[in-house]
Amino acid sequence: MAGLTLVAVVALIPFSAANAAAQREGYVITDLRGRLIAENRPVDWLVEVRLDSEASGRTLATAYTIGSEEFEFENIAGVNPNDRFILVVDADGYEPVRRVLDFRSLLPHPRNRFRLQFSDILVFHLTPEAPVVDGPPASAVVDVGQLTAEIPDDARNEYASALEALNDGDTESAIGHLEAALEEAPDYYDALNVVGIEYVKAGRYRDAENTLARARELGPNDARPLINSGMLHFQQGQAQDLEGRPEAALASFRTAIGFLETAVRLAPLAAEAHSYLGSALYETGEYARAEAVLARALELDGDTPDAHLALLNVYTRVGRYEDALSAIEAYLDAVPDSPRRDVLDNVRRQIEAVLAGQP
Repeated sequence: MAGLTLVAVVALIPFSAANAAAQREGYVITDLRGRLIAENRPVDWLVEVRLDSEASGRTLATAYTIGSEEFEFENIAGVNPNDRFILVVDADGYEPVRRVLDFRSLLPHPRNRFRLQFSDILVFHLTPEAPVVDGPPASAVVDVGQLTAEIPDDARNEYASALEALNDGDTESAIGHLEAALEEAPDYYDALNVVGIEYVKAGRYRDAENTLARARELGPNDARPLINSGMLHFQQGQAQDLEGRPEAALASFRTAIGFLETAVRLAPLAAEAHSYLGSALYETGEYARAEAVLARALELDGDTPDAHLALLNVYTRVGRYEDALSAIEAYLDAVPDSPRRDVLDNVRRQIEAVLAGQP
């Protein structure tokens, strides 16, 4: 039987008054969701998922899939951020999975110290039970959640200041705080990823590549630095194209595809990875594949408006003008106040003129 993949997404929402008692006793993880994906068969049987405390050896919460691919934990109270947690998946016929979640990598929200911030997507592989054989055990894969680098308080404070600056739209200040955090803790994984993408936005491609290369080394099984690296080379390719350097642009787009294809394998539910991959495929002339990947991005998350624009490019390039008009409408429905509206209205008029002239 094919392997089983577990995708767990930690989503944290604001606290209510009902959590006041839990806040006095420790942090609260308000929401922990995940999904089981099995190739060639639906997940229609019961699978137990446990969240265990390494410090106490006890189970903090248990969730089950019951006729569904999804499971959910809610309001896990009394969480000590210095503890480590084990996510355990038990599925009949499969090897048990144990994954360490090191909460020392999480950062309290700058305006609510009880709210733990975590937005990663963790991918777990569950393989069929195998017969016992003699010989040394296979080496374990070390994931981002298992990194044990200590992050000094000064670095965490700089990172919190960077997040506040980004919320205020002050990219330059945010980069300064992130660079200060990395001076204190060069292997601060979250800071590496965030400053990498801010370097991309600022056009500092060499700094971005150096930073994201280190993030990829620290998190070989995490899709985030791969998605960010794909975005880096995609944007670099666009800039090279505008500079009249088509060969350099094509090389950058192909490099982007390599990173993004790996990201999609690690995080098959990441709509952003699919969207960038589809856009890069379009730039290299792989129109049929680009369409399929972009359609998948929109299946995963309908609020991925750039995927509609990329599909517009695909459809106009291959002469599917009715589909192109639908892509424009879908984008403007998703982003009614888009600054691109005037441009898209002009494109729509040109397409309608073409269609009107067809027999």
